[in-house]
Amino acid sequence: MSKKSKKHKKKHAPDAPDAPEAVGGMQEAPAGPSGGDGPRPKMTTKEYEKEMRVLQGELVAMQEWVRTTGARVCVVFEGLDSAGKGGTIRRITERTSPRVFKHIALPAPDARVKSQMYVQRYMAHFPSAGEVAIFDRSWYNRAVVEPIFGFCTPKQYDDFMHGVVGFEKDLVRQETLLVKLYFSVTKDEQARRFEAGALEQRQRGVDHLDADAVAGEHADVVVGKRRHCQGS
Repeated sequence: MSKKSKKHKKKHAPDAPDAPEAVGGMQEAPAGPSGGDGPRPKMTTKEYEKEMRVLQGELVAMQEWVRTTGARVCVVFEGLDSAGKGGTIRRITERTSPRVFKHIALPAPDARVKSQMYVQRYMAHFPSAGEVAIFDRSWYNRAVVEPIFGFCTPKQYDDFMHGVVGFEKDLVRQETLLVKLYFSVTKDEQARRFEAGALEQRQRGVDHLDADAVAGEHADVVVGKRRHCQGS
């Protein structure tokens, strides 16, 4: 009895829409054979998932190292809106334990918190032994965001800029590993992501204040403030 052979069509994986965000936006590729630089081609879903499994496996290994050694790790995520901070944090935390990797995204401060020492609200979430604290925005709000929107006085800004280096040196001196990441994106790509997000919200029927779009209008000022931080 003969068996009928089945023909299998080769399936091409669709593009992975979250892949650019997972690596913090556009990356520069090494020079090609022609010597030119340029953006890396977008990964297919299959390529992206394969690479992500490897990287998340390394994160699990790091998690065990943090647990075993009792290390304290503080990771600061800063950058332009829609540059990929949230997507990257989601991929870090989706395969790790929330008892070790703690995602910290603080709300706007109330009157009581505003009366405290500025960094106090962040210090309350600093890691204990065997923990990784991931700050989704951080004390650098005082240096980058607050001056733009008038949420702090010029004196408060100057005080922060004069004190932040010493504050972080004390953190490191007391054996906390401090990692600071800044995510950027081109204006055109940022505008495309804002529009895509607004369309998704409209499709859901959600009415909301588009704070990201407002912040996007100040992208040049944000980048300028960041460079000021680097130079101080």
